[in-house]
Amino acid sequence: GVVVLLMVLCCCEIEGTDIYVSPTNVSNSLSEMMNGLKAGDRLIVLGGNYEMSTGDDVTLNGSINRPIIITGKDNGVNKPNLIASNSKNILNVFGSNWIIRNINLLYSGNSTNVVGLAVGSDSQLDVVANTIIQNVTVSGMTYGIGMQIENGTNITVIGNEIVNTQRGDGFGFKNLTDSTIINNLVHTTDTTFPNNKGFKLGTPITNTLIQDNVCYNTLDSCFLSTEGPSNNLTFTGNFAYRSSSSFSTTISLELEGGIISNNIIVSPKTTALAIYTSTTHSFFNTISIVHNTINNDNVCLDIKNQSNVIVANNAFFCAGFIQASNDESSVYFYNNAYSGNPSNLPFYMSKGLSNETLKTESFMDASQNNFYPVYNSNSSNALVLAGNVAYSARMDFNNQIRNKIAPTVGAYEYLYSINPGWVVSSNFKTF
Repeated sequence: GVVVLLMVLCCCEIEGTDIYVSPTNVSNSLSEMMNGLKAGDRLIVLGGNYEMSTGDDVTLNGSINRPIIITGKDNGVNKPNLIASNSKNILNVFGSNWIIRNINLLYSGNSTNVVGLAVGSDSQLDVVANTIIQNVTVSGMTYGIGMQIENGTNITVIGNEIVNTQRGDGFGFKNLTDSTIINNLVHTTDTTFPNNKGFKLGTPITNTLIQDNVCYNTLDSCFLSTEGPSNNLTFTGNFAYRSSSSFSTTISLELEGGIISNNIIVSPKTTALAIYTSTTHSFFNTISIVHNTINNDNVCLDIKNQSNVIVANNAFFCAGFIQASNDESSVYFYNNAYSGNPSNLPFYMSKGLSNETLKTESFMDASQNNFYPVYNSNSSNALVLAGNVAYSARMDFNNQIRNKIAPTVGAYEYLYSINPGWVVSSNFKTF
């Protein structure tokens, strides 16, 4: 009987506490309340404004089964505003096993290099694990970064928005493993001071999914690798749009293996997609570039210093070229549709093109970024039924299952006469 009693006592866990806070009942500061949370606690922040003037660090240490949760009330309706106006970051968070969701972070000061939500640090001692950041909106960062996450494992960043960073950057990620970055949005409503970069990927980003994110109208690159290569990256279903004519590449990824699929890239007179490594040695991990739709006035795809690259089932609607610093033995082209002149390409690239030339009328309305295919059984189309099933992705840009015999070339799978998925806009893939 004693043994049984001890087992019961050891298996029981103390439930956490729900703590409600409003702008009128914050005893000291919101960050102090956060630091006092224990495993299983939920801090429920009611709508209103909260001045985050101290810049204190917040350390949250929950458990796997009882994470600490900081959330706005009512599932994101009337989200609370955490406001800072000094030279400190709005919120610095450390620790593991926690969730932050349904809040706004607003910066109203003039200091540069301020971060909205800073998670972890560049110290290898500050490892953050098993965390979720959801439905957090950051705005007003002057030459800073909306959200920066460093030294993390099993980090989920989902449904967040970075808006109007005034020449600052959207997201910065560094040294992440086994993580998910999905349904996030970087955009601007201020054409005078647009955002600079959208998503910065610092080294190393390993075994991480980057899916269904939107980068809309940044001045500089939408997705940019910095400081070194990422490994086993799955980069799929993202939308990158830029109207500026800066010289930076719209998506520039340094990789040691990964999948680049179902993305739509619209850019001006600059390279749309660059896949590279800064070194010249060969990698055994394959890089697959499949089912992407690219529309620009310059180079569609640039591959540098890479080996074992498969380029298949892509729609290259470009005035420029496809180029690679590799020879035929290291890059393989299959069933890509191209709007340019195939004679301008090396033979090993041109032999991997569809029989039909890609034209404006192949899409619903390319001028409005509607790249869903138009198909009439009585006329030919460079996209529909033109793909190579051996190199096909299972799902398309709309997360619809692809044809398992003859898939559509490009990001969309043709299923109906109208697009069954999202209407393209600045925030169409966010929750």
